[in-house]
Amino acid sequence: MGKKSKSSKNKSSSTANATKPDANNTSASTTTSTTTNAPSKATDEPVEDTSSVVIPSVATTSTTPDVLAESVPNKSSEDTEDNVVHEGVQERSVDVSKPVESGNGGELSEIQVLAEKNDALSATVGTLEREKNSLVEQLEIASASHNEAARKLLMAESEMEQRHERLLELERALPALEKKNQELEMLKDTLEKNYHALENDSKAKESTFESLQAALLSSRKETEQMTGELEKVKAESFSLNSQLDALVDENSKSHYRIAELEKKEEEAKQLQSKLAEAEKELGLSKARVAEVEKEI
Repeated sequence: MGKKSKSSKNKSSSTANATKPDANNTSASTTTSTTTNAPSKATDEPVEDTSSVVIPSVATTSTTPDVLAESVPNKSSEDTEDNVVHEGVQERSVDVSKPVESGNGGELSEIQVLAEKNDALSATVGTLEREKNSLVEQLEIASASHNEAARKLLMAESEMEQRHERLLELERALPALEKKNQELEMLKDTLEKNYHALENDSKAKESTFESLQAALLSSRKETEQMTGELEKVKAESFSLNSQLDALVDENSKSHYRIAELEKKEEEAKQLQSKLAEAEKELGLSKARVAEVEKEI
């Protein structure tokens, strides 16, 4: 952009040097000033080069000079680079090989050519201004996109830092968690051993209870049979009183055995309750171990 601005200034100065009007020729002076001031609207964009225009001599009166323009200076490489006309605008130049008619007709022809040249430059300036506005809008859009991308990048960096800090915290807490896990593993082993012991004890007590229950049922059956026999014996003969007494004593012993069995049954229920509590505690321990493993 700076290179183009410099070349535009060089072209403006070359145009001013190439069209130095005489003080007596006021029409040429007015037209030339209009032409050289047109590119000032967009100094940062390439404009049509006017250094190639050479104004021929105009003979209006006997007092006007023979030549109005001096020789055009050689254009630099920068001027040649920027000597591009926008699409849709054709470069106009005055053919210096054809002499301009003297009198008012020649002056009007020159003014018309310069006016057309000025119109073309104005159209070029308008086009360049529209292009500049479009570029400004594109620049604003690109700037907004860049700002949004920068904001997202900052958010991503912040999130990454938070994750890194969380990772460091977890790494610092890892030894303690490992130690806690070892303790929980030991507790788990202990609970499993206790559970197996209680389970074996419960199985043994269940077996004892079942045998006692079977004995109780058998004793009840025996009692019923004895009672029937006792009634038969009472009905048959008084001589069987001694046997009846023995049967009564045996019945008392059976009741005592029944009481003992009921007591053992109560003990078995208590053991069953303890076993349920142990199983519940084991389940809680397993849940805690699972939570610790999940955190790790």
